[in-house]
Amino acid sequence: MKIRFYPPFDALGADIVELHFEREMTLHEFCEFLVSHIPRLSDFLPQKDGKSADLLYNVFFVTSRENPARILQPSDVVRDEDFLEMMPPFDGG
Repeated sequence: MKIRFYPPFDALGADIVELHFEREMTLHEFCEFLVSHIPRLSDFLPQKDGKSADLLYNVFFVTSRENPARILQPSDVVRDEDFLEMMPPFDGG
């Protein structure tokens, strides 16, 4: 799987990272997998009582597997061949 990081996550040293896993997993499971393989991601997450918040609820993952591209939900399945884009929460008018 390839993951494109948008600011501020691109400060990890690469805009695109490639990771591999053997089985399909939910986005929730994938977030745990991602933090276990890139522990510095926790540095970008809110802290509470000395513990990082869950990545799943602090970023958006977009997939272009479907047309049009869409934001994934926690129960959506991701596959090793997917290309995801990881973005921070956003707002605006």
